[in-house]
Amino acid sequence: MRTFILKVVVILFVSFFAFHFIGVGKVNELDREEAFALLQKTRTIQEDITNKYYTYEQLYNKLSPYVTDSYFQAFFDTHITKTEKGYIALGTDVSGLYIPKFSYSNRTKISYDEQNNLIYIYEKMPKMTEPVIRPQHYEYVVLSKEGNTLKVSGILQSKELLTEVKQLTN
Repeated sequence: MRTFILKVVVILFVSFFAFHFIGVGKVNELDREEAFALLQKTRTIQEDITNKYYTYEQLYNKLSPYVTDSYFQAFFDTHITKTEKGYIALGTDVSGLYIPKFSYSNRTKISYDEQNNLIYIYEKMPKMTEPVIRPQHYEYVVLSKEGNTLKVSGILQSKELLTEVKQLTN
């Protein structure tokens, strides 16, 4: 009996160790694919609502399965205009809170912040000269979990790799 209990304790310890410590700071391939699919779906919806009229509720219902409420409100306040016909997004020329156009290749990096339960998806973007002049920079999408659902919770840009991300990749 004592040997059985010892085996159970060892199995539980190993399981706990594996679950909590293996892969800290990394997202497994399933999460990578899920994260990329979430970004691509969200970007498609953002583009689909451009230059079409909607009610607030329609916009919320389209985006809320993929974005947090705080991100939705920031996106709405930044990119949506109220007209007599309804609410409309007037294009993606100023794309501050639109999902970046990542390559979804080995250049697209993912870091998992286990302590804050966040996922940073980011890519170093090359210098652009057309249609807008932009220096080389990093673009990020921050994902968080609402219950069991992964959602977009923020969009960031910086000239250098964010300190939070540097700490996760070291």
